[in-house]
Amino acid sequence: SHLVKSRKALVLHNGLIDLIFLYHNFYAALPDKLGTFMSDICEMFPLGVYDTKYIADYVSRTQASFLEFVFRKEQKINRDKYLKNRPHVKLRFQRTDSKDLDWRHCGEEKEIVDGVEVCFSYAHHGHCP
Repeated sequence: SHLVKSRKALVLHNGLIDLIFLYHNFYAALPDKLGTFMSDICEMFPLGVYDTKYIADYVSRTQASFLEFVFRKEQKINRDKYLKNRPHVKLRFQRTDSKDLDWRHCGEEKEIVDGVEVCFSYAHHGHCP
């Protein structure tokens, strides 16, 4: 319920089912009409709902849209901007000892640091032969 009470934007990846889950479990029973659902979602998240898979597929037109590919691609672009002293994104999170958080390191993979390209099959299917 903290997520809904915060009245912030919501970012998901291929998140329609997640959005329905959030609505049903933290807001109300699912309505009969799509318009009611959409209106309530706008009320729950007044700063918007953003789906990174939709953005990758229909806005950025990336060659693949599964989450790790999109993340690593954008991570590489951001690293290149940093190395060229161009505006880039840098995030820092305050470390807390909460049992509700599972901290993961999302640093660059060795293949990206060494400049090895992702194979064509990986870009489209998530694995290399």
